[in-house]
Amino acid sequence: MKFFAAISKVEENNDGTLAVEGIASTEAVDSDGEVVKAAAISAALPDFMRYGTGNLREMHQPLAAGTIDKADVVEGKTVITATVVDPIAITKVKAGVYKGFSIGGKVTERDVLNKKEVTGVKLV
Repeated sequence: MKFFAAISKVEENNDGTLAVEGIASTEAVDSDGEVVKAAAISAALPDFMRYGTGNLREMHQPLAAGTIDKADVVEGKTVITATVVDPIAITKVKAGVYKGFSIGGKVTERDVLNKKEVTGVKLV
């Protein structure tokens, strides 16, 4: 699962953190030639957000950069609002090094007729 969408909003918070917003997933064909169905994301979000926030990672690595504060699927698009707390990640967002979002996770189910269509996922 490799999909990229640009950060659409960056705002500095009073405490030095950054509020960021953007699309993390759509039903477009990704760089692996797969389509992650919006229904799969919708079904995975409650578990991902089970502690009230999700983990915002840097470049799919096990490095926490902040929190996903809100995630919703709207018209087939996964829209997230997050807070970046890591000072190095904040610098990279401000400098335009980090330009967008992508989802990460493990495929748990595929369409039986089209294996490139992801119908189940566990987000990380």
